[in-house]
This record gives sequence, C-alpha cells and structure tokens, in this order.
Amino acid sequence: MSVVLESLLWLVAITLLMLLLKRWIHRHVQGIGLLLTREPDRAFLLYSLLLFPGTVVHETAHSLMAMFLDVPVRKFSLVPAKQPRGMMRLGFVEIERTDTIREALIGLAPLLAGSVVVLLLAPHELPPIEGASSLTAQLSVLVAGLPRALGAADFWLLLYLIFAVSNGMLPSESDRQAWGPVVIWFAVIVVVVYLSGLVSSVPEQLAQGIALMVNWLVRAFVLTCLVDVFFMPFIFVIEKILELFTQQHVRY
Repeated sequence: MSVVLESLLWLVAITLLMLLLKRWIHRHVQGIGLLLTREPDRAFLLYSLLLFPGTVVHETAHSLMAMFLDVPVRKFSLVPAKQPRGMMRLGFVEIERTDTIREALIGLAPLLAGSVVVLLLAPHELPPIEGASSLTAQLSVLVAGLPRALGAADFWLLLYLIFAVSNGMLPSESDRQAWGPVVIWFAVIVVVVYLSGLVSSVPEQLAQGIALMVNWLVRAFVLTCLVDVFFMPFIFVIEKILELFTQQHVRY
C-alpha cells in the first residue's frame, strides 16, 4: 500500500500545481487576445481558436461517456458562444437529466480523455511507465528523457497539441456540479476502510493496479505542467511587448 500512498500524494500535489499553472495561462492568453483586439468577444474568439483541439476532446468526451452510460445527448456544439450571464463557453453538450453517479462520470470524462490523449501525444523518446514501481524514480527518469524528445521531428506540433488539449480538459463549473455527493461518499468509504483495518487485507495485485492507474494520471499531469512551464515565458514576453506597443495594460 506504500506505493499507492506515494502515487496518491503525487497526484494531489501535481493536480494543485497544474490548476495554478492553467489558471495563469488561461488568464494571460485571454489578456494577449484583449491587447490584440481591444474587444472582449474577439479576444475570446482568438482564445477559443488556440484551444480548439482541446475543445474537441472535451466535448467529445462528454458525449461518448453519456452514450456509454445510456444517457441521451440533446445538443452538441463546438462553436464558442456567450451565455445569458455574459460568460463565454468554448463549446457545450446538453444531456438528459440522470442520476448523480452518471452525471459525475460524464463531468469527469474530459479530464480522463484529455489525460489519455496527452499520453498518446507524448514523444516516443520519453521513457514509459514501468508498472507500479516508485513514482518518484519514474518521474526522475521522465524529466531526464526530455532532452531526447526535443530532437523529435514533430516535437513542436506535439507540444502545441498537448498544450491545447491539456488546457481544455479541465472540467467546467457545470461539469463539477454532481461531484460533491460522490466525493463525500467516496471519502466516507475510504475512511471506513482505513479505520476498520481492511487496508492491510487489500490484495497486492489490486493495490498495484490502482497505483498503476494513478501513475498514468500523474504522468499525464506532469507532462501538461512541463508544457505549460515551457510556454509561460513566451506568453509573458508576448504580453509585455504588446503592452509596450499598445500602451495598454490588462488588470487580472
């Protein structure tokens, strides 16, 4: 179980880091669009075009999960649109009302699908995950293998696609509406299992399987963080140059 615990701790830490990075990127990419167009709707259109591959994965994941769970899909759109309260959305999927579990799974689908796509897009030069062994050691090997990936012929295309997909895979506010009850019940089950001493009776094969799945998720999140960190200086410099030429400044 120590391997599972290490993987879960890594998952929590890298998820928090990923959320912070993506919040900065979303705000400053839209800020660049605002400096270029000086009009919020046009700025959002540029932003949506940049992240369009991520929008395709996000909304398609919702739809496929809904169909898999036998929940009818009412509407599907990849076109950016303004919502009644003035908020903008990159795309949307409307489904029939269903139970909390299926609704939560449909809301979670973009994050899972986006992670799978990120892993599939990762350059082949990067080392694979080896079972459910120490994740700390595996991440060290992953980072060490990055220089080899820089020489890949399609490196820049893959880098952009990972950037677009990963920045479009985070669940929206509406996606998270059904998560509360599910998370609470899951937490209760985990606490009960732990306090009852059943943790030690969990089969080793099951524990290894859980660790492997979490390791894949952590690897996807680490890759998205590395790509975001790579792009952040470019975004910062472009924004400052535009501020210099336009004599405008975006307040966040």
